[in-house]
Amino acid sequence: MTKTPYQFELSAKAEKQFEKLDGYVQAQIGRYIDRHFNDEYIDPRSHGKPLAGKLKGYWRYDTGKYRLICDIRDDICTVIAVKVGHRREVYR
Repeated sequence: MTKTPYQFELSAKAEKQFEKLDGYVQAQIGRYIDRHFNDEYIDPRSHGKPLAGKLKGYWRYDTGKYRLICDIRDDICTVIAVKVGHRREVYR
């Protein structure tokens, strides 16, 4: 049985946050997404870290100084970014 690869999506809020970032940072995050969420099946938990506290249930992806805070939806094989931002600010 072939496993379905996970798709990556930005929530409306994350998309607005992404659009406010510098072009270089956008490209850096884009390369990360392309590298880790491609056409092959890769468990999204293998390169993320689970969060605790008020963000329990979400996963963090480290793209340098910027973070993607994501919800992994196994039922539809999708990783949805709910927040995008600098590591200093994204957890607020």
